[in-house]
Amino acid sequence: MKTSKKDFEQFKKEFMRWVEIFGLKDWEIFFKLEPVEGGFAQCSSSLTGRITRISLSPEYEAGERFDPVKSGKHEAIELLLAPLYNNAICRFVSEEELKEASHTIVRILEKVLK
Repeated sequence: MKTSKKDFEQFKKEFMRWVEIFGLKDWEIFFKLEPVEGGFAQCSSSLTGRITRISLSPEYEAGERFDPVKSGKHEAIELLLAPLYNNAICRFVSEEELKEASHTIVRILEKVLK
């Protein structure tokens, strides 16, 4: 099945709603309608430039339960976790760096989850 223009717009709107809620305004965000391996959407981020590319697949299998709103929220959470994930996969990361990345997420969630 094809991803409609309406689906893509809903996806972007929901993603940006969560970016606003999480306060992730220091990211430069680019949206792309392109094939995604193993899912509906993907978040690819570069911490150095605070740039992220959010991709939504232009097609999905008939019978799959695609929800552009749920996918937008999911990818925004991926962006929230990007610094922690990046630190975790680095070969030379200190415990302090991991702790700081983790606490940044905790502080954001404390504000959001009431």
